[in-house]
Amino acid sequence: MRSVAALAATMSVALSAHAVPVTWEARGVIESSTLDALFFETFMPELAGTTAGDTFRLRIRFDTDAARNDPVILPDGGRTRSFDATSLVMTLVVPGRGTHVFTIDRSVPTGTHSLIGIVDDQVVGDLVRDGVQFQHNYLTPEGLLLFQVFAAFFTADTSVIDDLCLPMTPDPQLGTGIERLLSIHANPPELGDLSGLITSLVRVPEPGSLALFAAGLCVLWAVRRQAAIA
Repeated sequence: MRSVAALAATMSVALSAHAVPVTWEARGVIESSTLDALFFETFMPELAGTTAGDTFRLRIRFDTDAARNDPVILPDGGRTRSFDATSLVMTLVVPGRGTHVFTIDRSVPTGTHSLIGIVDDQVVGDLVRDGVQFQHNYLTPEGLLLFQVFAAFFTADTSVIDDLCLPMTPDPQLGTGIERLLSIHANPPELGDLSGLITSLVRVPEPGSLALFAAGLCVLWAVRRQAAIA
């Protein structure tokens, strides 16, 4: 039993040490898209033909230990904080169409191209909400916006966010909240946009964590086998 306890403790520490980069997976359906063929061909040819009714999977990988700005008090009530989004990667999969990976646009000035934000007790009219949002902006070398990819998860359950730290595992309320969406907005707006409704949000185990867990099970089996032989 001591060997088992020691193994469990070792695995717990190791898993925690490797848990800073996390991946969330959102699933949903495309509600509308007015992006034309030229937009897809130019910016995301892998997803050409994506239209209303298509299902999608959006994997959001980020660093929960990313550098953070000081909290900001919102004018109407509540607080918000932004985090360095250099590590933010959003991978959009549309079955039957393809896969496109959105990463930080390093060709434009730092600070203009991405966002990870968290909101606590934000007052919007008669509503108070908590939420997490992820965003990549793609700009011309001159700094003009070409298009924006945005994923947002908001809930009226104000116990979900309390300390303005990025959670490793999304609260179930974020996946079924009052606002849970994927959007791709072109600029100028006349070029169209895409909107998707998210229906579920979960954390996906990191490959390294899975490998470590499997190795731990092997060691546990060896310990029990040795004890049985003895």
